[in-house]
Amino acid sequence: MLLPLITGLALALCAPYTGPADGAIHACGHAWRLICTLSGSPVPCSGTHAGGPAAVDQFQVLDENGQVALTRGIFEPHTTAEELFTSVQISSMGFPDHELLEIGVESKSRSRSGTYDFLITPAGLEPFRPGVSCGDGQRQQLSNSNLWKPIGMAAACEFNAGYFRFQAVLQYDPDHHQIGIAPGNAAFDTFENRATVPGPSRIRAWSDHNRSASSSLPTLHRGQIVRLTGAWAPLSLETTDPETATLRYDSGNLWLRIEIRGRTLWIHGDHDFRAIGLQGDSRLR
Repeated sequence: MLLPLITGLALALCAPYTGPADGAIHACGHAWRLICTLSGSPVPCSGTHAGGPAAVDQFQVLDENGQVALTRGIFEPHTTAEELFTSVQISSMGFPDHELLEIGVESKSRSRSGTYDFLITPAGLEPFRPGVSCGDGQRQQLSNSNLWKPIGMAAACEFNAGYFRFQAVLQYDPDHHQIGIAPGNAAFDTFENRATVPGPSRIRAWSDHNRSASSSLPTLHRGQIVRLTGAWAPLSLETTDPETATLRYDSGNLWLRIEIRGRTLWIHGDHDFRAIGLQGDSRLR
């Protein structure tokens, strides 16, 4: 009978909070608050301060007893304004028994920006190590209780590849407290869904995102509509230290999946991206 009792206690502690809003994150029987300081003095964590953007050199997460659960800051001497945090925000998401606490940090210096993720448990906060940032991309949160069990959430990095934008998914592993590249990434979602061919041309297209796959030379005509159905590039997690990692994609091996006259094909390279009517700056990659 001990196991059901322990399980029931955990679920009770992680039941949804129904009390009044008080500015704290309530989950699993705890109340988490974010405190930001500059040179030891309390300051707003985001928004504006002293006529400019928020400026923070240290932030802490405190529990309901005032105990420090997390401290992050810039402790180097002679820190410049460019290196200070300009926004620190705290939020929670997921299901009551697998809820996440997320702290998003922004700075004018991209190397200072990032996201810290924690699994909320009755015992406190369990960090996901390393925390994963999107580098040159933007971090998003996705929700789908069927796709990403048991949390029902996934992170995503939105990248601007110059000619189009795509989204690579990161998956939470609550059992091992890790964040990894979601398996089965046969194609990433693109935000653009069609292009109009500007003039007659011929492109090289492959049956898969691989130069060793079979290829063909479809002919395009002016005004033809090309559907964009996905993108692909090799992904990697670059770990800079035990606490942080950055998701990168190989811009030199970027592929776009298209549909022409009922055929699904893959194209690659500036010439063919422009040939189907995409306008962009490859330097963004």
